[in-house]
Amino acid sequence: MTSVLRLGALLVMMPCAALAQLHCDGPLNSVEKIVCEDVGGLDDLDAELNATYEATVDAARDKAALRQEQRHWLATERNRCPDRTCIWNAMKKRIKALYDIRLKAQPPLNTPLDEVGAQHLCGQMARLADDRKLRGYVVPGDGNYELQFGSKRPAVHFQSRVTPGTCVSSSIVRVDPPNEAVRTQRTPVPSEESYDDPMDTWGTKDSLIYIQRRFMIVRSDYVEIDRNPGLVKWIMPNGMAQSVCELAISDDSAVATAADPEVCSTRDKGTLATVTWSRADLPEAVMTNSDGTPIPNVDMAETASVDLDGDGVEERVARLKVSSGAGCGSHESFLLILTSDGQQRASTSLAKVLQQLPLADEDDAEIYLFGKHAFVEGDIRRSIPAKGLVSFEGQQPKQVCTFKTLHSASRPKLTGQ
Repeated sequence: MTSVLRLGALLVMMPCAALAQLHCDGPLNSVEKIVCEDVGGLDDLDAELNATYEATVDAARDKAALRQEQRHWLATERNRCPDRTCIWNAMKKRIKALYDIRLKAQPPLNTPLDEVGAQHLCGQMARLADDRKLRGYVVPGDGNYELQFGSKRPAVHFQSRVTPGTCVSSSIVRVDPPNEAVRTQRTPVPSEESYDDPMDTWGTKDSLIYIQRRFMIVRSDYVEIDRNPGLVKWIMPNGMAQSVCELAISDDSAVATAADPEVCSTRDKGTLATVTWSRADLPEAVMTNSDGTPIPNVDMAETASVDLDGDGVEERVARLKVSSGAGCGSHESFLLILTSDGQQRASTSLAKVLQQLPLADEDDAEIYLFGKHAFVEGDIRRSIPAKGLVSFEGQQPKQVCTFKTLHSASRPKLTGQ
């Protein structure tokens, strides 16, 4: 739960930079409970709202008035919602209102972007992506955008185009003049960049963002803008788009939160021990879904024995590695607790909790050891900055560490403006 959701004194006393994203523990009102239970839905939208609010406070002339307005919105609109649909619509409306406040406080520049300014801008975007806050600068809308660069310039219109298929992608296209005939042609934004191979854009998404008084297009993973952002383009006042830089995931990471600093630091350094996995031929009862259908595309099955919950008795854990060539292609792995003879899936509460844990997307599910303690790599909540370590002592999951992925920005390359 983000602090934007709470009505306490934090919004009054703390500057925007000090706002912390909170977990869904402790006393919650009825709306907060709905948000917390909607993992991947309302809680992600709440994270976007929180990032948008922080960006707007940074830009606002009267920060105290904006904080007061936010408290009023919470009390009179969001907290009066009876259900998910109402909360969703209230949040979406508030994100748009916050963007309008920021746009009015810092109207678009119609001046050239030099290399120094581009380097500063790209560096800020990389840092925002580190904290998954780039989402707070996305221009809200229904996929149709009207950009205005000063009162003396005609508006420029853009539209989000979705390329359907088993591997969806979307791109920002220019649609001037703004009529349906032209929109259906979906004329690409004029740019220095071209992609001859459609596979270059499979599974990617173009997002329109407004940052440092500039409209930019950021290409990223289709799921969200903060996940693997890449090519950055600047929309010039004449409506043309020019490549500026590329963002990339660096080889480094950082500890975001640490309930046990020694464990978290050891994991961040890559020196935390792991369990020993052994290849295994698992019986059919283990290799089926809850509906009885076989788990498809299992590349490898492994087992290990480890005391996950700290009760002195080792659990037999299976790790399945699954891949698929469908769509954009995928790879994932997940953990299952087996019965002592390895012939069935265990039905204990620990087994059920472990199976529901969101694990790292790209990496193999892993179990780490520190002394007599075991930790699973994963996130209790998907809205945490990045992957982390979870313990199950007492059979209750506890987030011990979270880590954030760090990003870098290439040196800007600007051509004629």
